[in-house]
Amino acid sequence: PYSEVDRIAKMIPQRPNITLEEALAESKELQNLIENREDYREMFEIARRIQGLVRNTSTHAAGVVIAPSEIWNYSPLYRNSDGSVSTQYDMKSVEELGLLKVDFLGLRTLTILRWAEEEIRKRKDPNFELKNIPLNDKATYRLLSRGDTLGVFQLESKGFQDLLRKLKPSRFNDIIAALALYRPGPIESGMIPPFIARKHNREKTVTP
Repeated sequence: PYSEVDRIAKMIPQRPNITLEEALAESKELQNLIENREDYREMFEIARRIQGLVRNTSTHAAGVVIAPSEIWNYSPLYRNSDGSVSTQYDMKSVEELGLLKVDFLGLRTLTILRWAEEEIRKRKDPNFELKNIPLNDKATYRLLSRGDTLGVFQLESKGFQDLLRKLKPSRFNDIIAALALYRPGPIESGMIPPFIARKHNREKTVTP
């Protein structure tokens, strides 16, 4: 039953990449379970033999593998349900073979920027170019500090808007720092509040 499987699964310590052998060594509860039930011992042995095997296949939405010649000389292939062809090797194996793996990502924001530039040229300034906007434009930093970033690539989520309101960026490097900080690691480790405090001189910055 699912409830029983779920109960046993919860006995495994919650640590990334832990093996069943390590789980058994660390969990007394799991040890007792396997020692006292033959069917659980058999289940654990089967699980131990299949751990690490590929569970399912998937295709990277934008991943392309480039080879010096026909790809079938380097990797077995399979055809997806939509007719596209994929390698049977995973991405790490493809790289170890020396093949080039490239992620081609579409970014609609670039198109929107081009449209905006064209509209400004039509309506206001025929010579306008985005590249000529200075990186120290005060009006832009006031807008960012208010969190008015809806539609701005990577800055538009509610969480990032909250970060910008607290950080109040005043230079381009502040935006770079905010993008680097707004990641699971820095967020979970509590790096953002000290950074903001030091940015506003509420906390002393110590350089090793």
